[in-house]
Amino acid sequence: NPNLWFGFVQIAGWGGYSNNDAAGDLRDAQMVAATKLPAVGYSTAIDVGNFDDIHPKDKQTVASRLALSALQMVYNLPQAQHWQCPQFASVTSGTVTTSLITVNIRIALPTGDKLSTHVPRAALAAGSNTCPTGKEAQCGYPTIYIKQGASIVALRASATMGTDGQSLVFTAANPDPKLTTKDVVATAYGRGNWPVLSFWSTPSEQPLLSWYAAA
Repeated sequence: NPNLWFGFVQIAGWGGYSNNDAAGDLRDAQMVAATKLPAVGYSTAIDVGNFDDIHPKDKQTVASRLALSALQMVYNLPQAQHWQCPQFASVTSGTVTTSLITVNIRIALPTGDKLSTHVPRAALAAGSNTCPTGKEAQCGYPTIYIKQGASIVALRASATMGTDGQSLVFTAANPDPKLTTKDVVATAYGRGNWPVLSFWSTPSEQPLLSWYAAA
């Protein structure tokens, strides 16, 4: 039956994946299925994982999200319309000064949702908004990638919400005053083994999904 609904769970944060790119690439590949194939829904465990256990104990949050997906896609129930997570949509603009690099990013959200920095109870219990001491390389902080000479350089960035509740502003220190906006090549958020998350949707409390995207 080509119309049969199929759902999957995006892999959780965990400290034991082989490398950050492998975990991030797998999450991205999973989302391709949800966006390219018909009748495919999803849930995510990215914010309710366990750094020391590949099998996190919180099954209820993940199951509830997956159920909402099915209820909306199969039965079109109005109360399930906010099942989708906020996701990267596009880079809208950027500036480069001698001291700062700024990238403005539009986020796709379900109708009626806005971004929020409020950490839901389940995510707070999992600690997905904090990075374990000494594990910073695994924590997928907001990043701006620049081309500097023949190299691609990753700059850790700060991320703040736009006033519209549907955008983010990434800002990083500029290491080279000769850079221009053409040297900004990509952005990333939450790409680590253990993604430290900062934004969820409100009122649906869905986490902003990780991304790596060309600028």
